Amino acid sequence: MPRPAVGGRRSSACRDGVAKVFGLAAAAALAAPAQAQEADPGRDVAEVTRGILERVEPGWQLLTVADSWSLAISRITEGDEKRFSFPVETGRDYRIVAVGAPGVRDLDFCVVDPGREAGGGSEREVECHVLRDASPVLDFTADETGLWAALLSAVAVDGPSSYAGIAVLTRTPEAGVGIAGDIPSITTLGVLTSFVDESWNLPRNSGGSAAGGDEWGLVMGSVAVDGSRPQLSFHVEAGEDYRVLAAGEARVTDLDICVFDDMDEVVDCDRGMDAEPGVAFYATSTGLYRAVLEPYAIDAPDREAASDPSSARAGLVVAMRIADRCDAWRREPEYFERATVLDVENCMPVWLHTTPHDPSAGTPLIQAAEHSKVPDVIELLLEIPGLDTLTAGYRSGATALGVAVAFSPVPEEATNLLLDHSPGLLESRSFRHDDGTATSLLHAALLRPDANVGAIGRLVTEMVEQRMHDPLLARDEMGDTPLHTAARVATRPVIVRHLVEDAPRELRRQILTAANNDGRTAVELARERKDGRRIAVQLEDYRAEYVSPSIGRRLSRLRDAVQPILASAAAIALFLFTVVRTFPKSPFARLAHSAFNRLPAGLPNDE
Repeated sequence: MPRPAVGGRRSSACRDGVAKVFGLAAAAALAAPAQAQEADPGRDVAEVTRGILERVEPGWQLLTVADSWSLAISRITEGDEKRFSFPVETGRDYRIVAVGAPGVRDLDFCVVDPGREAGGGSEREVECHVLRDASPVLDFTADETGLWAALLSAVAVDGPSSYAGIAVLTRTPEAGVGIAGDIPSITTLGVLTSFVDESWNLPRNSGGSAAGGDEWGLVMGSVAVDGSRPQLSFHVEAGEDYRVLAAGEARVTDLDICVFDDMDEVVDCDRGMDAEPGVAFYATSTGLYRAVLEPYAIDAPDREAASDPSSARAGLVVAMRIADRCDAWRREPEYFERATVLDVENCMPVWLHTTPHDPSAGTPLIQAAEHSKVPDVIELLLEIPGLDTLTAGYRSGATALGVAVAFSPVPEEATNLLLDHSPGLLESRSFRHDDGTATSLLHAALLRPDANVGAIGRLVTEMVEQRMHDPLLARDEMGDTPLHTAARVATRPVIVRHLVEDAPRELRRQILTAANNDGRTAVELARERKDGRRIAVQLEDYRAEYVSPSIGRRLSRLRDAVQPILASAAAIALFLFTVVRTFPKSPFARLAHSAFNRLPAGLPNDE
């Protein structure tokens, strides 16, 4: 079905998530095993994940049946029993592994077949692991095809809650297959587990297995386009903030998720064309919600895989905010790195009533301009009544626009939003750094390691439209103009093009010939760079055109000016000729004939 295109969000989250999975787990492993540790969501979830992956030995792999979860992690309390369902095939070997975080001292589980009655009950117990340990493993061979289940019991847990996970493995004839060769699983889990940190946690359970579905905080498995829609059930509590995130391996290019409440009404959906959709919502009632995952696009594998090439690894994770919704930003300097539009809608109006401007931390708009990766957050802040703090600054006077061009993760979008809302922001021409030095907005934008062409182009265009030519020649402490700075650091000629070609024609010569405190022009600075050849060549071409043009270039300019005039005259003459030939007896034609046939005074007439 047709859906609006939304910019992709895949970035370095996979690498960062994988590092977190193993890095945090390694830190947790350094603690004494007999000593109970204080609960830490990120560390403990990473520890559980690492423990599961370590048990995927060569000769085994995570279950790869499409549209079925093969791994799940949950927040548990002592006495909880959780059900994890999975499909089996007759005669195939399976291994169930369960792992608890450092706070879990004893986990048990039993494999059951709900499809056959035994002893008057509704389920047949296949096999159990009831030893006193926190990492049970159980191997078995399925004697019947169907949907089986593992019942995981938290027998002994230190503290009010901890974390446990379970995974279903299948034996594979390829001896080399194991987690070391299953990078899609590692990367997918890396993205999912990176969502749980000091501010977010897996949701609490409602007390064991949920009616109508099993409660887990994180699930992963194989999904297929045009298959069923795997889902995750989770318990929510009124008055809490939740986030649901989906992620897949690199081959998964488009995933959608929808969240439904306990009345089966849609809470929200993310149907953008990306591989990491997310939904954030504030729970207004307590109940059992569910998140539905729908894969829309999966690329073909680079090489023939042992599993179905039409399916790929993907998963869901649900997290609940730990910190207070509306005061968290005070305690977290980088709050706006995670803040959603929902956060702004719920919290910022309340915050504005108490402290509309904090000189040390800046306004919410300044914080969002510096940290937010979501342009919609900045746009919403600009629309909040009473947020008249566009020119308020911090860091020795830096405004929202200065912070956006210098630091924003989305500089072009942030710059456009701020200037669209208030073009007068360009009046705050200087940007002051923490060390007290001052530069122009253009200098700040150019000095970024990832100098954004769109943001620079918008600044120059806006300055020219507002006839603010001085910023184009603004000097820093070394006497460098913006073009000097570009000649020192720019790697893309298009940046220089904006600074020269977008400037007024009468200013270009002055821009190109300006010398800094050392008496050097931008062209000379570019020539001195080892990697500045392209920039130097471009600046030399501009000097030849605008500073000291040759006779040929001057004639070319004259020709460019005269050509339109000659073309217009030719067009008028052609039009008159056409009228005379088409309407020879018209008054206009007679007038033209008389004008061209009139003899000079004093000459004899033939008649």
